[in-house]
Amino acid sequence: MPSVFQEVVDSLNLEAATARGSERNDLLPARHEDRVAGELGKRFSEGLRTRLERGRYDPVPAVFIYVPKPGHTTRPAALLTLADRVIYDALVDELRPRIDAALLGPEVVFWPRGARADKRWNDFESAPLARNPGYVARADITGFYECIDHERLRDTLTDITGRRSVVNALIEFLGRVMSSGRGIPQGLSASDPIATAYLVPVDASMAREGLDYYRNGDDIRISAQSVGEARRALYVFELELRRRGLLANNPKLIIMPAASYRAALDEVLRTTEETKKALLEARIAELDEDYEKIQALLEKADREDLGWAFFYADAISFEDLVEELAEHLTPSDTEVAERVFLETITSPPGALSPEAFHQRIISSLVRLAAGKSAAAIPHMSSLIARYPEKTDFVAGYLNAMDDAQGQRIASLVTTSLTDGRFLTDWEKAWLLGVLARFARALQAPDLDVARGLATDEDEIALCRVAALKVLALRGECDHLLVRRLWNLAPVTFHPDLVAAAYYARGTQAWCNPFIAGAKDDPINAVVLRHLEETNRG
Repeated sequence: MPSVFQEVVDSLNLEAATARGSERNDLLPARHEDRVAGELGKRFSEGLRTRLERGRYDPVPAVFIYVPKPGHTTRPAALLTLADRVIYDALVDELRPRIDAALLGPEVVFWPRGARADKRWNDFESAPLARNPGYVARADITGFYECIDHERLRDTLTDITGRRSVVNALIEFLGRVMSSGRGIPQGLSASDPIATAYLVPVDASMAREGLDYYRNGDDIRISAQSVGEARRALYVFELELRRRGLLANNPKLIIMPAASYRAALDEVLRTTEETKKALLEARIAELDEDYEKIQALLEKADREDLGWAFFYADAISFEDLVEELAEHLTPSDTEVAERVFLETITSPPGALSPEAFHQRIISSLVRLAAGKSAAAIPHMSSLIARYPEKTDFVAGYLNAMDDAQGQRIASLVTTSLTDGRFLTDWEKAWLLGVLARFARALQAPDLDVARGLATDEDEIALCRVAALKVLALRGECDHLLVRRLWNLAPVTFHPDLVAAAYYARGTQAWCNPFIAGAKDDPINAVVLRHLEETNRG
């Protein structure tokens, strides 16, 4: 009897799904099988199709990595094999058009849609203010992705798509990879349309009640003219969630005056503009009566003609001079971000709301990374100590720095890994990724830390393999340790071990035979080809 996967194989576009399904999990560090497309992707997808047709495809249970959230809680990010990510994406892709048709309009359900679309977060947050409400209610759902019931999901998807065979294959897949009758993989783009489909009955009920309701993922906004109306809306929302086996996140059920809501939305822009204005005014004040600084600025701007008019002909005023040189006085986005970051990170506890702090820090780090500014480096250890959930943003910022900062950054990361503070496995993995980025700059203490994590039997595979890759990039890769991890770690980590052997092949004689022996697995083979092409580039 054909398996549920054999029944649908002819309808799946595996080549396109390979390009999409190999995208990284948004909650986890990048992996070697990410972005495997082109000719490599085509060859891999054809091999995967053959396995499906012959009934030899077997989903592998996900590895769950627990990602910190604000307030000392976590969410489970699901790490799937490349083959499973591709199959997942291909199955969901067959349902996308009909999911999209079943959703309320994009002015109500902003994201995710059945069709691929931008998150439109700013549009979503602004939408409740369009009708000049007196109040805005905010809500979200507790543990949404992990609480989705597979049988309820089967019924909903079958009802709205009519694709029973594809839905059955999808539910079988989810049960196998999640090892449960609940939950969908978090951090993968294929999960978003089926999650939004699960809330179709909730959205429909809110619309029937005549509520001014907006949704982005599991974040909800509701406009109301009075507190009583807002309370009723939240009550209806909570009842509808319970009918789906879901719960509202009680601490985040908030009713705000519309004026306060609007001010919170404008906080980052207002802070940026105020900081830019303050920096500009300070520069102008420094120029006033300081002829040497004026002369230096004129030379930098290549405007000696203005110097003659100002110093000797008395033809223009200081104010006119400043106006002419405005583009050379106005601080850059990077300079503004440096000031905003430093003022925010050194602000007294409680001076800013948690949301304002988060918005300022994250927007600043993004701009500092783009400008390759090292101004925030000294504060990174304290930031992740206070806010572990921001470790991925910290790692992204540090990875964007120039190689010249490598030794300084490696020392900072090593200190964070060894200062005695509790670190989740997720935090360690992101920090080890930074050490890998600056592998050439590592000193003996940095390598000792990586070596200790790689050989620690109490560490999970995620951390041990990440540490091993750091060592491999420096030519260190113990064959016995690699073999042990190969046998103990979930198969999801085999491509990482193959990559470690690839990195160390120039100094370790055993690496090439090991690589040759790993090519029998199509995922390892495609990762190796990807590494070879990248190395040639």
